[in-house]
Amino acid sequence: MHIAVCDDNVADRKQLERLLGRESDSRKADTGVFYTDSYGDSAVLSCNPMPYDLFFIDLTAGEPDGLSFALSLREFGVTAPIILC
Repeated sequence: MHIAVCDDNVADRKQLERLLGRESDSRKADTGVFYTDSYGDSAVLSCNPMPYDLFFIDLTAGEPDGLSFALSLREFGVTAPIILC
């Protein structure tokens, strides 16, 4: 599973990366690993052509905020689950 993490707070982003890494390690034998890409802002994520299976979005510091960015992803045709933190 390919997961995108977009969080403007570096400490929160790194913590979520660690948690996903631990879960990925525990699932290796059964269901496969998680591949996680991390982004500090929506502009960089928007430029990435990778089709993700899941998005974690936590944007509060600037524009767009997390909800606005999630809505724009839907407008671009993204159908993967989006988790707003």
